Amino acid sequence: MRCAGLILGVCAIATQLAMPPARAQSAKPVESDATKANQSRLVQQQRVTATYREMQQAAFEAKLAEQDVLNTQDAYNATRARAESLKTDLDKFIKARDAAKEKESAARKRYDEALNAVPR
Repeated sequence: MRCAGLILGVCAIATQLAMPPARAQSAKPVESDATKANQSRLVQQQRVTATYREMQQAAFEAKLAEQDVLNTQDAYNATRARAESLKTDLDKFIKARDAAKEKESAARKRYDEALNAVPR
């Protein structure tokens, strides 16, 4: 079996060497042109694939950025509503404090008057 394979290989080499030079040269450029065309097509396909991946990545990043904007906007609106509620509470407590101070001041004044009314 080995000998038969070896003989076939030697015969193939001998056939190629026996081929006239003009025929061997004409076959080579056609093969080279086809190879170049295939390589060019492969390079173009790789370029298209790479740009498609870039487009997909950019679209993914744009979706993430949009979600960040929506989340932040929701948080801002919730915080603003809470801040407005706290401001209302603050105003209410400031008024209650001022009223309590007024009441204290009035009570102190009445106490001082009552104290002064007592003979010494």
